[in-house]
Amino acid sequence: HLGTADHVLNVYAKNTLGDVRVKDVTFALGAPYFSEGTNTTVWSEIRTGSNASLNCTVRDSLPPVTELEMIPPAGNESNWIIKRNGTHSIEMVITNATSKMNTMDIKCSAGNGIRTAQLIYQNFVGGPPDAVDASLDVKVTDDKARFSITVSDNSSAPAKEIILT
Repeated sequence: HLGTADHVLNVYAKNTLGDVRVKDVTFALGAPYFSEGTNTTVWSEIRTGSNASLNCTVRDSLPPVTELEMIPPAGNESNWIIKRNGTHSIEMVITNATSKMNTMDIKCSAGNGIRTAQLIYQNFVGGPPDAVDASLDVKVTDDKARFSITVSDNSSAPAKEIILT
């Protein structure tokens, strides 16, 4: 068993006349690494009634991945299908998304016999922000304008960003 400590590989160059030790390479075995980040949370926004895909792709793992699964929460099982795309990628296809999914974390887990890593999708299912208000205060002093903008968002569909044009 290799464990989680650093390991050393001796690198040699060899031909029929002999071999020469080139160098030692140190490496560490670790947890799988997801394209989206490892042991992190990804926020996804899905429009009510639409279809969406959540992808979980292992970008790197030493040793190679031996386990990969998407762990959906209980409930709404008829609204999703889980598809494996080879040994390093898995996808959850959501159909007819409903607001019942708002409180559900969807987990992706990958293991390599040494360590396990997780990626968590937190989902918001809804529509555009519906209760956002903005007020503008302009003060002019010595030919300079100062703008103060206050934005409040009391909607069930929170704004992810505010854009001024």
